[in-house]
Amino acid sequence: METYISMLRGINVGRTKRVKMDELKEVYKSLNFKDVKTYIQSGNVIFQFKNIDTNELKIKIKNKLKETLGFDVAVVIRTKEELEKIINENPLKKEDINHTYITFLSNIPSEDLFNDIKIKIDSKMKNKNDKIINYPKEIYLFLPDGYGRTKLNNNFFEKQLKVTSTTRNLKTVKKLLNIAESLK
Repeated sequence: METYISMLRGINVGRTKRVKMDELKEVYKSLNFKDVKTYIQSGNVIFQFKNIDTNELKIKIKNKLKETLGFDVAVVIRTKEELEKIINENPLKKEDINHTYITFLSNIPSEDLFNDIKIKIDSKMKNKNDKIINYPKEIYLFLPDGYGRTKLNNNFFEKQLKVTSTTRNLKTVKKLLNIAESLK
């Protein structure tokens, strides 16, 4: 059995796409996932399932959510080991955890898109104290003014990199790993 962390994009934000965590948990259980746990209302689900390609797993979850909830939900998945590596290799460890975020990308964008985005990021940064570091499937952000005020959000990264993305603060990412490690 592998431990997975799925992060849903755009649920329980504003008045649309409202999903109770108990309902979400039942959707995942209906897929025969084991030890299903949710964390906060933003669509973080930790579960165990056989070792399977994460793209195949993403499609399986996405289809079931559409069938059950009646709307599309973007899904980004990492294994427990991947999440542990993301935290351990955090290049912004010295920065304030309250202003550190990780944007998780659904796929690795082309190198050309990553190179093009660097120029655009410089023009979009509101605060010169902002820091951004690209990794193949993650973008680490230090945003002293907070995530709510930046233009470096999911919409920006999705448009520029042509992938689905979802962002979590570092505290949440660490909590997700703690929950994943607690599963037997």
